[in-house]
Amino acid sequence: MSHQKWSEKLQSDRKNLQHHDLEVLAIEVVETTRGEIIKFLINQLANTVGKPVQIISDHGSDLKKGIELYITENPEVIYTYDFTHQIALWLKQELSNNQKFQEFLHQCNLTRSQIQQTALSFLIPTAQRSKARYHNIELLVNWGLNVLQYWSKQDFSLISSQFIIDRETLLILREELDQTSLSKLAQNLGETASDSNSFYQLITEKIGREQCEKKGKIISQAAEVGRRKFLEKLGWLLTYEKELHIYAEILKVFDLAKKQFHQQGLHQESLQDWLELTEKFSDSPWVRASQEKVTQYLAIEAQKVPPNQTFLATSDIIESIFGKYKIFSDSSTCSEINEMILTLLLSTTKLTPDQVLQAMESIQIANVTAWSKEVFGQSMLSKRKVAFSTEENYTKVA
Repeated sequence: MSHQKWSEKLQSDRKNLQHHDLEVLAIEVVETTRGEIIKFLINQLANTVGKPVQIISDHGSDLKKGIELYITENPEVIYTYDFTHQIALWLKQELSNNQKFQEFLHQCNLTRSQIQQTALSFLIPTAQRSKARYHNIELLVNWGLNVLQYWSKQDFSLISSQFIIDRETLLILREELDQTSLSKLAQNLGETASDSNSFYQLITEKIGREQCEKKGKIISQAAEVGRRKFLEKLGWLLTYEKELHIYAEILKVFDLAKKQFHQQGLHQESLQDWLELTEKFSDSPWVRASQEKVTQYLAIEAQKVPPNQTFLATSDIIESIFGKYKIFSDSSTCSEINEMILTLLLSTTKLTPDQVLQAMESIQIANVTAWSKEVFGQSMLSKRKVAFSTEENYTKVA
């Protein structure tokens, strides 16, 4: 989007950018992203639509060199390190060598595979990324805290409402009940109840009302099938409560900074605004260390911005558009970049019936097909069909 449009949006509503606020200026499909090629493409775009006032990037090695080559020749262009990727880098530096956290990630993966087809599937952990995994740490931390909150309710009927007197029940209770009560329960080995009320009636009949009032809760917990299943597959999470709250505090600091940048942009007063916002923060060393990281980021990036101007601090909205594109592209039989890349343009448009009609009347399928062949060539699926063909021109082995 243009710098003027961005400034106007900030002044009017200070809301986060939406897909329709953006405009796709060019789409290029290249076989390599060497620095010289990226620089050439930026120059080519600048010659078409005008020189950019800001380039925001994740410092990925495939783009960083090309952008830096361009900035060297155009020093007036502001080059900003995307704040969201900066957060991911901080988290990686902090947590990649943290044994407790790595064990947490391992347990999340293990639990996901163990409960996805079971009665506990509604408690399944968020899937972890194979790449850029520190971008979705917040989802895993929130999942952990939500499961711990579910545990604190001590109601496991969503998993199973059944109670059973079996050998496991008696084994759990051997340190809690006297021998007489244990023997009475053992006489009803295998007996079940459909809910807690029915189970209380059952054990009252077996061990008496007085003993039930004293030990009923302990007996019920030992016999509760849903509770057992939870502890079997998710009990490990109970040992991470302290760490999860620490991780949540760190992420809360970064989320607060992102909210400031999304709504106010990046300007020369951003650092002072941040310091005022966080002056009453917790004295937790984790919180203060995270706050200082944001302060150091602003000390560098905010000072690049000219006076009385506001720039972007994140490319989240672009990442969101690519995420939308991947939803469409994942439906392809073969994983490849194809004409579905045109959905990037659709994502930035508020389509109306009139626009759809105009497009259908003015754009021919033949033109789109010709463009696709020119840009992408023969598709992977087409090549695969030819390669696996069983026509007579292929030599048959007797």
